[in-house]
Amino acid sequence: MKRKIGLKIKAIRQNAKITQEVLAEQCGISVEAVSNIERGVNYPHFETLIQIAKILGCSLNDILDDNLDKNISRKRVFEEAALIASIKKLSDDQISTLIKVVDALK
Repeated sequence: MKRKIGLKIKAIRQNAKITQEVLAEQCGISVEAVSNIERGVNYPHFETLIQIAKILGCSLNDILDDNLDKNISRKRVFEEAALIASIKKLSDDQISTLIKVVDALK
C-alpha cells in the first residue's frame, strides 16, 4: 500500500510539473521525506497527505484509492495515476473526444 500511494503521488506530481523540492517546501517537509513517500518507504502523516493533495490539485481519493487487484504492476499504478491527473485537466468536450478514442481502442 505504501508503494502504491507513493507511486500515485509521484505520477500526479510529475504530471503537474512540480518538483520534489517545490512539493517539499510547500508541505513544510524535507525533500528526503518526499522521496521516501514516493518510493514507498514511509507513509505521509495525514495532515501532510491533505497538503500534498491540495498542492497537486487532486483529491485524497485519487491518492488513496486502492485497486482491488493486488497483482497490479508498479508501472500500471503509476500510469493510471498520471492518466487520471491528465484527464482532470481536460474540458468536457475533450473528455467526450477521449471517450470516443478509448472506445475505439477496445
